[in-house]
Amino acid sequence: MKTYDSPTDQATFYFIVLTTGNQNSVKAWTDNKDMAEFYMEFHNCKNFQMRKMSNKYGEIIKIINANINDEIQIYNLLVKDEKETDGIDVIQVPATKSEIDIMNDAINTRCASSMVDYSNMNKYVNRLKKPYQKALNKIGLLDLIASEIYNIPSKFTDNLQIDGLKLLFRLFSDYFS
Repeated sequence: MKTYDSPTDQATFYFIVLTTGNQNSVKAWTDNKDMAEFYMEFHNCKNFQMRKMSNKYGEIIKIINANINDEIQIYNLLVKDEKETDGIDVIQVPATKSEIDIMNDAINTRCASSMVDYSNMNKYVNRLKKPYQKALNKIGLLDLIASEIYNIPSKFTDNLQIDGLKLLFRLFSDYFS
């Protein structure tokens, strides 16, 4: 975003407005027309409209402050790509901080790897009888422990990698066509 020295400076901002029925709400904003067009093209949503607002910065900042986390920025997302040697690629997409925060919360909720004490599991799995160890291996828990503790990848843990683009589409399916 450009810097403005005074509230009386003339500014032009582009707002992405979501129209649902009789209600309009600001979904995203930026002061870069190319970025706004990129966001619109990426989402390709019929309910989005781009609106240009030219006014004094002091007037526009009121709308921005009400939507402070909705500035359009470029974010890197991990996606599954069989062509890559490690099966993962990074792509750049236009998104808002709100969208990325919701996505990260969903990833943390689904994975919750920080809440699981894999080191204790690793200690006690060897004390289990062989049939139980085989059962844990069949459901992939031993591969997951090896991945988390020793950083040893396996096909099972590679398939667990979350595709950021697919997750973004699923979480905000109403905003894509």
